[in-house]
Amino acid sequence: MMRDEQKLRGRHLTLFFHDKRTERERLLRTRLQSAGRAVETLGVDQWRVGDGVAGEDGMELTIRFADRSAWGGGSPAHCFEIDRDLIGDCLAVTIAASPAFVSDFDPVDMLRHQCALALELLDAQAVGVFWSGADCLMGADYFRRMVSVWIDGGAFPALGLTALVREDTGVMRSTGLEFLVGQEVAVLPGEGMEGRDQARLAIRMIDFLVREGPIQQDQTIDVDGFGPVHVQVDANKGHINLYR
Repeated sequence: MMRDEQKLRGRHLTLFFHDKRTERERLLRTRLQSAGRAVETLGVDQWRVGDGVAGEDGMELTIRFADRSAWGGGSPAHCFEIDRDLIGDCLAVTIAASPAFVSDFDPVDMLRHQCALALELLDAQAVGVFWSGADCLMGADYFRRMVSVWIDGGAFPALGLTALVREDTGVMRSTGLEFLVGQEVAVLPGEGMEGRDQARLAIRMIDFLVREGPIQQDQTIDVDGFGPVHVQVDANKGHINLYR
């Protein structure tokens, strides 16, 4: 998969907390050290965090205490179990891959590392988590539930780390998946394939692509609950069409 390293460097998780910065810094440093992670201060607003005992592949992440411009600001396009207005006055803490490691890691692996660190840092003062790769804001409890399942080997959080958009044509399309696997999913409308069923099929295909990588050629696959589903690769538009 061709990778745009500038795009990879720009992707981050942002955690939002109710408390003040001084107290949050103390709590985060304590949590990181308790987890066996090496912490290096890079500047007033930035730390470098190693995997420590949490991993063996040498991945390093950067934590930054951010204002709205640093984490992306604006209003998230997709919200899951949170009102976007709740983060307005919160302290923002971003987690991103250290620039030197971007070219060495698969985007899915990088996101998994970021999510694992975020789970370690969330506590009762956490309000929400924003993922810039899909412009998604999740409530803190929602993030914990969905991401913990994925980290433990379960389904990828398609609603949160990607999102679904229904177009005027009736097509249900993913957004944010291309950053991870190089393709988006488009579920075409048809008899017995509308609304909720389109979303269910899209979620299953997103999980498959995150696990297995992009589909390279047209094929027909059997999907539990749907029967035979046709998969058409549209390389020019960077997505795959699903239809029955």
